[in-house]
Amino acid sequence: MKSEELMKNIKEKNSEIVYMASDLKPEVHFIGQILGASNIFEDDGIFLEAFFESGDKWICLSPNFSIQSQTCYKNVKSSS
Repeated sequence: MKSEELMKNIKEKNSEIVYMASDLKPEVHFIGQILGASNIFEDDGIFLEAFFESGDKWICLSPNFSIQSQTCYKNVKSSS
């Protein structure tokens, strides 16, 4: 079933709700934290990098097949 047909079926079943095409796009959320690391230099940061793979029936809408989380740096306390 094409996305246009799917939108039409959804609108017919829920006529009082206003849907947009973006409502049919799946989202992925990663929630977590890095608990520790070793051999990290003070100026280096650490981050998570994720890659996406999809089956034959999926189309990646983004030109990027990977994402990178925010970068975390070591807390350095100055001794004064």
